[in-house]
Amino acid sequence: MSRWHEVSCSQPVIQVEDGNVPWCASCGSRYRWREHVPRNESSNSVLGIPEAGPSDRMNLRWPGSVPYKSILGNPSGGPSKSCDIPAELNTTKESKPRGSPIYGDTLAPDEFRLACLTAVEGDNEQYPLHVSLEVFSDHNCPEYETVSYTWGGEEGDYSLSRPIFIGPFWDVLFQTRNCWEMLRYCRPWRGTRMVWVDALCINQANIPERGQQVAKMARIYEHCMRAVVYLGSDIVLPLSRGDFPTRSRLSDLASGFVVPKLPAHCKLAGRVSLAEVLARQYFSRVWVIQELLLSRQTIIRIGHVDFWTDSTPWGTSEEQKANVESLQAPWVRYLAQKTFTATSILGVLQKTASSKASDPRDKIFGLLGLVGLSDAERRQWQPDYSIPPAHIFTGFFAHCVANLQKLVFLFFAAGTDSAPSSSPSWVPDWSTPDSWQQLMNQTLPEEASVVTDVEGYTSLPTELWGQQNKNLWDWTYNGGAYRRWNDDIAVCTDTGALSLNLTHVCKIPTQPIPQASRTRYRIPGRSRDIYLVSDHPLDRIVQPGHDHVFVLAYKNKPKPSKIANPLHRLFREKDPPLGSSFYLVLRETERAATYRLVATCTHLLVSSEFDGGGPSGHLGSAHSHLISARRKMEKHFGDRMDISSFFPGAKTGHDLLPMIKALNVDGNSRDADFAFRSAYLAWLGERFHPCVVDEYVEMTLPISDARRYKGNRVIITLYEMDAADGSYSPRLAGGGNAVKTIEVSWEYRRYNRWAPILDREPETLPLLARREFRLRICIADVAAAFRAWLWDVAAVQRVLKLDYDELVNLLQAPPKEEFHCIGCPSADTQHAMEDFGLQIYTDRVHIL
Repeated sequence: MSRWHEVSCSQPVIQVEDGNVPWCASCGSRYRWREHVPRNESSNSVLGIPEAGPSDRMNLRWPGSVPYKSILGNPSGGPSKSCDIPAELNTTKESKPRGSPIYGDTLAPDEFRLACLTAVEGDNEQYPLHVSLEVFSDHNCPEYETVSYTWGGEEGDYSLSRPIFIGPFWDVLFQTRNCWEMLRYCRPWRGTRMVWVDALCINQANIPERGQQVAKMARIYEHCMRAVVYLGSDIVLPLSRGDFPTRSRLSDLASGFVVPKLPAHCKLAGRVSLAEVLARQYFSRVWVIQELLLSRQTIIRIGHVDFWTDSTPWGTSEEQKANVESLQAPWVRYLAQKTFTATSILGVLQKTASSKASDPRDKIFGLLGLVGLSDAERRQWQPDYSIPPAHIFTGFFAHCVANLQKLVFLFFAAGTDSAPSSSPSWVPDWSTPDSWQQLMNQTLPEEASVVTDVEGYTSLPTELWGQQNKNLWDWTYNGGAYRRWNDDIAVCTDTGALSLNLTHVCKIPTQPIPQASRTRYRIPGRSRDIYLVSDHPLDRIVQPGHDHVFVLAYKNKPKPSKIANPLHRLFREKDPPLGSSFYLVLRETERAATYRLVATCTHLLVSSEFDGGGPSGHLGSAHSHLISARRKMEKHFGDRMDISSFFPGAKTGHDLLPMIKALNVDGNSRDADFAFRSAYLAWLGERFHPCVVDEYVEMTLPISDARRYKGNRVIITLYEMDAADGSYSPRLAGGGNAVKTIEVSWEYRRYNRWAPILDREPETLPLLARREFRLRICIADVAAAFRAWLWDVAAVQRVLKLDYDELVNLLQAPPKEEFHCIGCPSADTQHAMEDFGLQIYTDRVHIL
């Protein structure tokens, strides 16, 4: 109980008798405080940090900037919640806290308290500490000072062991020893002194008031006359009554111009340096940052000297600069300028990552005052101490991923093996000082340092894979251009599941095998191998048959960059997201389309039968492939050596549709060659007098066509590209971006013998007297050219499992919008699709 009087006492008359024991002359009660010191109670226990509840009833609501929705429902049967949380912070409705004998009613949003310290008569330093708490309006208050200190002091003693007497009844509030000593230090030698002290002026047991007052601490410090820093009794020299401190700039301590006199018991013997002062526990405290940077003037008592901060540099030598940079709180270099270069929430956290807080939530709450927030943003980010730390950090990382698109945090996800039950698997481990600093300092996996070039393809340096692995393709994907990963992104209020659009690649069929470097893993197939590059031990954590590979693809292509680590750009405040892809290994759950994050991978590569690589493993969409096929069908053939040279008389690709029915695009039919030969002869018809002799097709053509048959190379259009609709072609090893060169052996009849055409035109030979000439070509060359020309059509037919009539209908009608979300690899990746059962589609995925 804070009140020690008789219940009937209504007009207390407090006196202090010998031994500094307060007693009430009205009711006769005495308070011997040593008999009432709380046992096993600390300032941390007063804070009342709540624990997270069941993982399917999280009731996430902070910050209000996150798109929270009730996505997966609440299978455990807990209380239902609204589907959508409003944009503003949807605070929990709680019963109004009861009035406190010490604090009275909860402060209004525009109110704050001040503590009034009064001088004591005589020279009794042990006289009990007594303060009066007075409530003032933000816009009508006296001049006051703020006090900056640490609750636990340099020794870290957070036990509530010293009494502070408050108000006319001298109600008692136990505080830490360092807080008690700080108030004795601040007690004036005469008159009164108005100060703001967080431990006294905020009812820490009143959760709504605490959150409200913490949210306005920036204003409290900005409007104070000055901030008084108390570093502890071990470094502050007690002054006799009537003695006053020397005053000097803090830069004089850095230069050695002023040497303060320290208490005899101070551990800093001899000449104290600025670096030694800044290395104290006080400067590692997260709350100190805004307290010192936002106040107009700061006074720091060291020994017998009051140092104030101004714009004078703290020394100019390289050694002095290095001392400041090497501190555990390097933010202090901004103290003199009273400014902070970072303006965003994430930027402030990066610069203060090494700071500590007894309540982990204060790593965020304690820095919001340094961020320039609008009124609406302040409401969204108002501290709420009724929310468990795990939920606060889930909300923070949800904001970073959903709103800031800082996907680098997914590389640090705790995953299924390390994530606590109170956090989703996609949330990074923030619980230790080292893990928090790593998150804020963006130390990325080694393999993420591969540079992405201007076209969006990833170059694999020799030192990454070695010369012997030139035949690996780094797959890229463009299907995410239609349905972006963050379209309608949301976080489930009940489970914390991150709901976003991902592209499914395949289920992992076998255990990944580590390669020479344990960041590269091979998944063997019958004719192709898949390689994953990851900083996670995939050989130990992957569960074959249950884990799937997904790709997260950006829409925009990257700009040329010379930076060594492109993923760093995801973390910069002003840089746009990269047009790149990375991969997630997700584990199935009992819920449809719901997974847990196992690992992240920077690359997925597929082995190729070509030395030096074939296409770049391009993963387009069925929609873009159909657009390309329709363009090729509608395009008028000219006189070039293209696919029409095999089909004399064809005007457009539509003329070749009958050939598709006989062509086995899957390559599985034993009758494929015979079917193609028969269809080809039927297409040529009687007018060209075709026949097959020794695997060659012979035909008779008019002499006017002779000029197009020169040389032995045919240019096959693989992909009709149109930048206007955003589609783009795969890069090919030797033929540019949209065509492929095929070697063929044209021969013409000369003097009853077959002769190669080479670079000569048949009409320049002894054929001028004729109106036609005889030509032949290997039937296998025709089939190879036709299959190459139809690679996009073949890919669509395989993926959509279409018969001939369905395929023809698709080629003659605009493609459906949903085809944007179905991946369609090149024809050469057919074996990989068969080996690994590739099912490439973009859909909504929920990551628990």
